[in-house]
Amino acid sequence: MAAFRTALGNVIFTEAAEITYAEIIDALSTEYSLRGFYRWAADHPVTKLEHDKLCAGLLVEARKLRLEFDTYLPYGTVFDWHGM
Repeated sequence: MAAFRTALGNVIFTEAAEITYAEIIDALSTEYSLRGFYRWAADHPVTKLEHDKLCAGLLVEARKLRLEFDTYLPYGTVFDWHGM
């Protein structure tokens, strides 16, 4: 479990995770990240709103929340992957 906590801690401190978390808080991807996984569509909200950057302050907010994130999982934690 210690290895998992270390790995998770390392991942959440990457730039990609930081930006992704900020986009989740923003509730809308940026045009740049959307193009990475979705075909261009004129009617997509990101395109319509010309959402080319995160809303002000969200990257700072994501960094604050990241520092509060607890990677500790109690011993015996089991994920029900089939119930998702």
